[in-house]
Amino acid sequence: MGKSHTSSETQSAIIALHKEGFSSRQIANRGYASQSTVSRTIQKYKKTGSCKAAPRSGRPKVSTAHQDRHLCCSSMRDRSSVHLLQQWKEVGVKASARTVRRRLLENGLVSGRPAKKPLLSQKNISDRLNFCRTYKDWTKDDWAKVIFSGVSPFSCFGNRGRFRVRRQKGERYKPECTVPTTKHPETVHIWGCFSVKDTGSLHVLPKGTAMNKDWMSILNIHAREILDSRGNPTVEVDLYTEKGMFRAAVPSGASTGIYEALELRDNDMSRYLGKEKGVPLYRHIADLAGNTELVLPVPAFNVINGGSHAGNKLAMQEFMVLPVGAESFRDALRVGAELYHTLKGVIKEKYGKDATSVGDEGGFAPNILENSEALELLKVAIEKAGFTDKVVIGMDVAASEFYRDGSYDLDFKSPDDPSRYISSDELADLYQGFIRDYPVVTIEDPFDQDDWEAWSKFTGNVGIQVVGDDLTVTNPKRIERAVEEKACNCLLLKVNQIGSVTEAIQACKLAQENGWGVMVSHRSGETEDTFIADLVVGLCTGQIKTGAPCRSERLAKYNQLMR
Repeated sequence: MGKSHTSSETQSAIIALHKEGFSSRQIANRGYASQSTVSRTIQKYKKTGSCKAAPRSGRPKVSTAHQDRHLCCSSMRDRSSVHLLQQWKEVGVKASARTVRRRLLENGLVSGRPAKKPLLSQKNISDRLNFCRTYKDWTKDDWAKVIFSGVSPFSCFGNRGRFRVRRQKGERYKPECTVPTTKHPETVHIWGCFSVKDTGSLHVLPKGTAMNKDWMSILNIHAREILDSRGNPTVEVDLYTEKGMFRAAVPSGASTGIYEALELRDNDMSRYLGKEKGVPLYRHIADLAGNTELVLPVPAFNVINGGSHAGNKLAMQEFMVLPVGAESFRDALRVGAELYHTLKGVIKEKYGKDATSVGDEGGFAPNILENSEALELLKVAIEKAGFTDKVVIGMDVAASEFYRDGSYDLDFKSPDDPSRYISSDELADLYQGFIRDYPVVTIEDPFDQDDWEAWSKFTGNVGIQVVGDDLTVTNPKRIERAVEEKACNCLLLKVNQIGSVTEAIQACKLAQENGWGVMVSHRSGETEDTFIADLVVGLCTGQIKTGAPCRSERLAKYNQLMR
């Protein structure tokens, strides 16, 4: 066993005590070191006047000054110390790779990972020069109209980039200090885009879709301002490729959750890529989601509007009918349309013709206060139309709209009066009464978006579908928390809540993997865009909510599903 090393601090303490007259044994008893070590330290101090270790001669250098200079010159051509060691051995220098690295460090050549640069052929270089010459006179305003996009591969196997080179400061991008990269089949392909003003989101491309035949150049993009179903400004974009022009418009919501994405953006290419691949849009979405068997959804028709969607006194926002007993989607749409007209007659008979005006989503907006009264209207209409065996009831409460400092105000459209506020437990009891007295099978947003305890307690006590909208805002992080706390059992999927189609698909799959239902939804401020009709089929969620069978922006989605 080798000798233990005594630190310089310990040696200094031993000498200090020795000078004060302490013996070796007394110093050792204080725990600084063994008596033999204390004695050796004192003897060395008396002999040399110091406790420092004498410099060691070491073994002789194996290389001459000339060979060291040759090594540094060679490193300018070949930056790998492994290769340089081989060159030394060929001329008879017996050294290790460690010696080579030490010599290079002495001359300022530190080790570092090489920068990776594309492997450019002469044609690549020529094309780049021609591009620069063509656009050298462009101004910033010219470039502001251009979006650059591309696909980059990231290797998952093989060399992990741990090859190192020796370089001096400022030499990182010298050609001899970089490693050329080439395309590799075992890769993950990432698509991205940027412009002068901003960068887009990154997207992982499905396996096998990064070949040139699956991607095309965007020839032009034209954005314009249009009006949505409320007459509010929104954005419509025309995208031109070699295969034609493709158009999309963005909706907006009225009762929006505070955790929604703040920007209306969507860099996803699925709309035109489906056309480029020669398949319907819903089939392309199904491919992205990994679905093979497709299913048409059950529609949830919002036939009575309240809350922020109408000017009546109803606090709860949507009262829906779901034709779950229909034989097909076509039959479900027929049942919904017939029931809608039957309900119109019931409302007209009870409240007069003026009560049949419609809200934002095409549902009727009679000026009633009691939410149970709206449910009673639906019950009467269902019985009168003869659909008691085919139709059930759903609700979107949008409770965040009437949440007041830990309580709920079911008459929030009237002047504020804290004396009428009710607790979350009282509100839950009200829902229990609805479920008992009416065929209510699904309730959306029964509590405020941050009232997690009430959500979890209610979901655990009722045997119906509890849908999270403002609670989850199509956001994977919020969904994960809701799963953990068992706050609900169904996700309301709104693409522009999270900001992109890709992220919406990820949210849908996360919900389905945890045993949740998923209901694809429109927004109250809609356009004639029919994308969500293809989305609900491609994702196989089996449920869609896109308003009453009334108003063209709502019927556009239902008609697309009929096709």
